[in-house]
Amino acid sequence: LKPEMTFSQNRTYASQIIDTLCSPEMHGRGYVNSGDHIASRFIEKEFRKAGIGPFYSSYFHRFQLTVNTIPGEVLVQFDEDQALIPGRDFLVNSSSGPVDLERREFLRISAEQLTAKRGVQKQLRKARKKEVVILPSPEKDNAELNQAIAEFEEKFTGRLIINPRSKLVWSASRSQRPYGTIEVLDSKLAELKEVITARVDARLLINYQSRNVLAMIEGHTYPDSFIFITAHYDHLGRMGQETFIPGANDNASGIAMMLDMAHYYSDSTPAYSIVFVGFSGEEAGLIGSYHLVHKLKSENMLGRIKFLINMDLMGSGQEGIMAVNGKVFTKQFDLMNQMNSDSLMPVIKSRGKAANSDHHFFTEEGVPGFFFYLMGPYQYYHEVDDNPENLILSESYDRSFTLIRRFIDALQAEE
Repeated sequence: LKPEMTFSQNRTYASQIIDTLCSPEMHGRGYVNSGDHIASRFIEKEFRKAGIGPFYSSYFHRFQLTVNTIPGEVLVQFDEDQALIPGRDFLVNSSSGPVDLERREFLRISAEQLTAKRGVQKQLRKARKKEVVILPSPEKDNAELNQAIAEFEEKFTGRLIINPRSKLVWSASRSQRPYGTIEVLDSKLAELKEVITARVDARLLINYQSRNVLAMIEGHTYPDSFIFITAHYDHLGRMGQETFIPGANDNASGIAMMLDMAHYYSDSTPAYSIVFVGFSGEEAGLIGSYHLVHKLKSENMLGRIKFLINMDLMGSGQEGIMAVNGKVFTKQFDLMNQMNSDSLMPVIKSRGKAANSDHHFFTEEGVPGFFFYLMGPYQYYHEVDDNPENLILSESYDRSFTLIRRFIDALQAEE
């Protein structure tokens, strides 16, 4: 590595940040056991350690959201004694309502039955007797089946729907269904013979207060103009008290790089003021960034943001880096490529607009910005295996850090 790469980032520090954010004490950085508050307090302390003050009078920008949670008991058992492993054999759907069923019979519905003439209506009538149904799996290129599944779920009046899945991927939901929904691996569902026992403690949190974390290093030349460096710290939280989704790559890695950047710039005086933001509510629909954009807009501050850099999924990189909005802000994308003249990263790819991370509401309001994510073989996403043991930062971390830092410095040198 070149000397600047040796001294401009701290991979050991970044790995420690990821380990801490993914620890059981953070509860998956969701809304069970106030995992988001614990994580935001940790980020605030890291800003303080770096000697970086708050952007506002407080480090915290508070907002409210409604989100469904699974805080208590989670149990799925087939027949007499075959208890499934949460997170490995099954997931509670993020929009599931509460479930309390003991040794209930079930109705299996095939794709053919559901897509037959008046198939949805016929199967809904049958479901009234059993109250527990197993639906067919959605199929990527089968719009008729997928529409029938959606219609059945919308009109279902029973107690529990079981969805077969080839892979278990969790999410967050801002609503709760009037019945329970459980997703079970195909291989496990094939073992179900006669009855199922299921218990799920689901609670919809209305107007839950979460918070973004903001800090700022004041610029020496243009203190009233800003470069924003952002990442979301929230993840999917706990599914019961025994299972949580760590979110190492998504997005402890982005927070780790943001904090590493904060330490780097704390030892210098940038031309522009640099604002660091850890967002909450991203997984629930970009809620934290939405609220911050509207606050900044009401303060007439959006026009003072020279550029925004949002980092999400920053733990890989062996196959290069993607710049979402690179096809929109072509001048800045060309500048990014100039910073990669010595091939720090094997490739810099570009995409157009995408509402897939916290840059979105900023750029929709006219703020120029990129959402960066790293590309590579790491495949774990929204699952229990997205953990620090599987996410090992490599030289690609150093190289991507250096490239983004060069880009930030080049933006400041343009005036």
